[in-house]
Amino acid sequence: MNYKNLETELILRCSTTEINPNSIIRIKEIIEQDIDWDYFITTAKIHKVAPLVFVNIIKIASKVIPSDKLSTLQTFIRSLVIKNLYIIKELIYLMECFESNNIPAIPYKGVILAAAFYKDPSLRQFTDLDFLVPREKYIETQQLLMSLGYQAPPQTNVDWERGFINPQKQIAVDLHQGLTRFSNLINIDFTSFCDRLESVLIGGVEVKSFSSEDMLIVLCVQLAKDSQWTAEVLIKVCDIAQLLRANPALDWQLIWQRCKKLGTRRILLFSLSVTKEMLEIELPDLITQKIQADQVVQKAALQVCQEFFDRSEESFLNRTFKERIYLRKLFRERWQDKISYNFKKAVTPNERDQEVVELPTQLSFIYYFLRPIRLTFKYLNRLF
Repeated sequence: MNYKNLETELILRCSTTEINPNSIIRIKEIIEQDIDWDYFITTAKIHKVAPLVFVNIIKIASKVIPSDKLSTLQTFIRSLVIKNLYIIKELIYLMECFESNNIPAIPYKGVILAAAFYKDPSLRQFTDLDFLVPREKYIETQQLLMSLGYQAPPQTNVDWERGFINPQKQIAVDLHQGLTRFSNLINIDFTSFCDRLESVLIGGVEVKSFSSEDMLIVLCVQLAKDSQWTAEVLIKVCDIAQLLRANPALDWQLIWQRCKKLGTRRILLFSLSVTKEMLEIELPDLITQKIQADQVVQKAALQVCQEFFDRSEESFLNRTFKERIYLRKLFRERWQDKISYNFKKAVTPNERDQEVVELPTQLSFIYYFLRPIRLTFKYLNRLF
């Protein structure tokens, strides 16, 4: 791994729950040099790996960290622990509410990952709760959340998820009926996972979530998606690495077959390739050989790794249309997926359609009629 600077090397070496002896020696060497602590702290926060990085660096070298910076790290960790425990309590409460209303919700992302793969809720940052529900229960679940004091701002309503906020508790919930935008990388629905759920112990309570094999696929899809649009992707890489470390006996043949069925083999290879490069994770021979045989995957992964710490929200907004769709098209590995992607992209309403006029949920179908009208005027204006 070619590190950009000492600060990013320090972040990457501390972005694991299992730091090897050689890395510990190197971390101590880096801290004794003249590093930019403000840049280090800010970058770790931007990539949402601050708790893991800060805890590790305090354990290894607290005596040589400047006192004011050490205080900043410790204050951040204490505040995060309190907030995380508060969110965990709400997760348990909402799961009880869903169960009593016969809603088979699956929690995933932050809280689940912290409990299952980091083994310590203080080592991973999470700011909201994510639930996947069957599409036929989507509206009912929204109504239940609103009866519990949650509100749904109109701008958070998109085709595969809706965001909620409880103003009294100051907790956000993302309710999903799919794992990604329906016109995006892949449409993995609720029923694909229901027969393979595993128990995760959270706050002394057993909660059902995705199996480790399914969770790996989900995390790889999320990393592939976020690598196109956001600057904060190191936490996604860490999640994949932590899952692999916590599950050395993963069934890779099963994972590959599921990805083949879903059309996500290239997504899997891309995300694992990025994880291997950034955090030096060992991959099984099966996956390593397939990455080496796919030049397209190698090129895309190298591009993401090279710009990893140079990524900013502004740089993503300034990308050309061609650059924006490059990775999306890259990941479409089956001809039927390519046709489906282009069709859904053309007809599915998005945030820009919702900006034209705000409609209540029960009238959201009207966006499908408004979209062609909006696009017609848009391209006519370009012509004239």
